Amino acid sequence: MDDNHDFRKAIHDTGVFLRLDAEKGEGVPLAEQFSVNGYPTYIVLNATGETVDRWMGYDDAEGFLAALQGAANDPSTVAEKLTRYEESPNACDAEKLGDIYSAESESQKAMSMYRAASELNTEPNPKLTGKIFYTLADGYTSETFSLEEVRTGADAVLAIEAEDNIMNLVQVAHRMGMIGSQAGQPDLSTPYIMAALQATEGTQEPDMVAARRELLLEKALRIDNDLEAAVQLKRDSMPEGWKDNPTDLNNFAWWCFENKVNLEQAEKMARIATDLAEPGPEKAMILDTLAELCNELGNCGEAVALMQTATEEQPENEYYREQLERFQELLRQDNRT
Repeated sequence: MDDNHDFRKAIHDTGVFLRLDAEKGEGVPLAEQFSVNGYPTYIVLNATGETVDRWMGYDDAEGFLAALQGAANDPSTVAEKLTRYEESPNACDAEKLGDIYSAESESQKAMSMYRAASELNTEPNPKLTGKIFYTLADGYTSETFSLEEVRTGADAVLAIEAEDNIMNLVQVAHRMGMIGSQAGQPDLSTPYIMAALQATEGTQEPDMVAARRELLLEKALRIDNDLEAAVQLKRDSMPEGWKDNPTDLNNFAWWCFENKVNLEQAEKMARIATDLAEPGPEKAMILDTLAELCNELGNCGEAVALMQTATEEQPENEYYREQLERFQELLRQDNRT
């Protein structure tokens, strides 16, 4: 059986599939019209252009088709779903509305629906508990929710003893590591990393093996403070042939920049990646990484020059223009001192 054929057939049988680049052409105003804040975002519309469902993020074919089939099974609009829920509150509609609001980056509205769904559920729901945590974590980044609220959500995930909660534990550990760094509290992630490592011990499932490898890296970086071991674990996790692949080299260099480790070697790898990259968006992305590394290493002047080149490689990208302005301002401040 051709799985790819089945996937395309399922999409074709469900409706008309339109793919747009939200940063180019007609995709720009449509992204603004539908409040698209992250990629990829999927929006299901009815024949009159009203939103039936939406979700965000990558998933496998099975997960995508399940979401699409769910929208086809309930073609009511978002407004109709809300009216139905208000007239007859139920966990299913509350969770679906939470999913839709979450995909719109409406963290407070999503949290309200998820909490309602949790109260209406008669049994523990690990998936819903995970959604509550992710919404709190996203809201913390946008300063909607406090760090204490995020910790409460993470602790709720830890409290669930269920086999289908393991991936939630893994994802909570990773997210709390990032939030701990952002908050200046690197120890924040310790209980979550240790819980996830315990839950994945002895696993043979390929995805979990890979996830556990990342957890060990996080432990070396954030708990043991063994930077040399963390860099080696990161190297070991890279795919075969990564040193000849510009995207892989860039991923390694960016990881080094984000974690402020191995910066000089990361700069060298970013330069190699720049030479290997195709002109256009790929080269611009790597130039941005290299600019950040150069600035971190005290060479703001070169960072400015690199971002000028990045904007030339992808002139329609607003982020690169903002980066150029940021480095120019940093250089002006350096010249005043």
